[in-house]
Amino acid sequence: MKRLKKSLVITIIFLFIGVTVAPSINQSVVKASNDNDLVEVTTQACGIKGYGNTTVKLTKEQYQNLEQYIVEFRARLNQTTTKEEVIPIFKEAVVELDKYGLLPRGMSVERAQRLVSVENLNKDILRLYRKINHDDVASPGHLHNHFSFIAGEATNCYIASPLLIINGLFGLIADWFLSFSLYRFLPVNLFGKILFSHYWECNGALGGSSGWDKSKGEIFTFGILGNGSLRISGDFLIGNIRAFYTPLAVPGYNVYYLGIRGFSGIQFYNKTSGSKNFFGWCLEVDVISSEMS
Repeated sequence: MKRLKKSLVITIIFLFIGVTVAPSINQSVVKASNDNDLVEVTTQACGIKGYGNTTVKLTKEQYQNLEQYIVEFRARLNQTTTKEEVIPIFKEAVVELDKYGLLPRGMSVERAQRLVSVENLNKDILRLYRKINHDDVASPGHLHNHFSFIAGEATNCYIASPLLIINGLFGLIADWFLSFSLYRFLPVNLFGKILFSHYWECNGALGGSSGWDKSKGEIFTFGILGNGSLRISGDFLIGNIRAFYTPLAVPGYNVYYLGIRGFSGIQFYNKTSGSKNFFGWCLEVDVISSEMS
């Protein structure tokens, strides 16, 4: 929480001097079909360019089967003890999505499997970064891991890009330096970000109001370099890496909380369910389970 509070203070300073630019949250419009027998599901590739979103109409039975597979997918991950056990589960999930026509547009099964299983990465560079960032945390209320496989499902989580979210000079320089240092060795876009929970405050002429759109869900990670499995779940997950402030049209502001950066993988969701599923790998995940109201 100290890290979160520090981020809030820094962000507020830059907000007042006009550095902060409103984020562009990357959300596809997904809606339930007018046909009551069909449900629309959208899949998106994250952390890599050149592949479009795919939206497919599934029957209710197909969607229920997909949901059941997701439950089994998470249960199997929770039983893994080595990264060699995680990779086949991720690759199988790609095949399962392909059965429903849910791979990102233009992406083959083989390419999707390479994306989510971290193939062809320079392990020496990863180990160097791992030595610099070694403060992994495993506690009931805090998940912090570096270079890890990751899978999760959560409500009120947002996929965004730091190229479109400028959160003060310090945050921009940090993300740019990380990308510049590693981009030659990692064949992916390092700018994938996932934000958890959203706070808003409005100071209108008729009185003020504020509130939380809380992220509820579960996140599983397993260190690519062997630093073990870490998990977190809760009714109020909040990103602990950094906070992004954006102004509202009326006097007030939004706050989004960054929990995963450097994410490369696949996400799929349908709007009526209220949650998003994602799996792949990331440079860093830092999420807390908060009791804030």
